[in-house]
Amino acid sequence: MNVKRFLLVAAVSLFCAGVVRADIPISSDFYIGLEGWQSGQQFDATGYSTILGTNGFTENSFTPSYCWYCFCDEDPETKVNGGNDAMPFDSGTNQFTLTSPTETFDYVNDAGFDLQSLVLTVQLTEGQLDEQFTCSSTVFSFCGFKIIAEDPKLEILFTNVPEPRPYLPLLIALCAGVAVDQFRRRRARA
Repeated sequence: MNVKRFLLVAAVSLFCAGVVRADIPISSDFYIGLEGWQSGQQFDATGYSTILGTNGFTENSFTPSYCWYCFCDEDPETKVNGGNDAMPFDSGTNQFTLTSPTETFDYVNDAGFDLQSLVLTVQLTEGQLDEQFTCSSTVFSFCGFKIIAEDPKLEILFTNVPEPRPYLPLLIALCAGVAVDQFRRRRARA
């Protein structure tokens, strides 16, 4: 492979590595699925255009540390996945109230920006303090829980954990290609 072709391939690879995304683009459909919650509970859903930090959040599940018996099949579960036939998900806080313990809310991203993170907040009941909570997503790479003990409220975070990009190896290869090309040109002149 000649050097020019190598440099072109390296440049295209660097560009593609920078374009890789995992989020909910504008006008894309998604749904929030809730199972095992209590009827009448109100959720606040807020979308963000940035990747939020995961410090203080447990990953995929949350069980109070004192609750060794919290492993029932009816524990609350939250999902965010791709969907269709959706209502608008606006910027700011979107609210919805459960009319049954299991519901799905279909949305289309109408926030004006790509959703990089989504935070659901719900007021917990006394009985829910003894339950295990789980979450999953086919849209976001991270989901987790954080309890705000004073209220008690539960925050459910869906976000993307930045994946390591292969910039450094590609940059080294690009520099090596340039150095080899310069070496060959100097050698040909001599």
